[in-house]
Amino acid sequence: MEKLFTLDREAFRDWLEGKPWYNVVGNFADDYQCPLGRFLSEEFNEPFAYVSARRYGIGLRGEDVPPEPTPAWARKFLCHIQNHCDEYGDVYVDDCLRILTEKCSEVQHHCARAA
Repeated sequence: MEKLFTLDREAFRDWLEGKPWYNVVGNFADDYQCPLGRFLSEEFNEPFAYVSARRYGIGLRGEDVPPEPTPAWARKFLCHIQNHCDEYGDVYVDDCLRILTEKCSEVQHHCARAA
């Protein structure tokens, strides 16, 4: 049976937990290389999966699969992860898991963007 293309919080957590805590799992500066984009790429074996604050999809800006609205938990994750990347924009497993647990629960949290 073919997987339904979706951005699932628990599947993302499982993907992160399957990697060493010190691994770089993405780069914040690129929708295709952010941790969520890399997760979708690996999960669905697609080289061009991307996730932005507004939508996510497969292909160059959703040409292969029409883009879907980004779920609230993923928008919160993207908002908070920007403050936890290194000087090159790299994001590590341990930071992703911490943000996913502390900031992306079902309870509403507000994102304080740096001015």
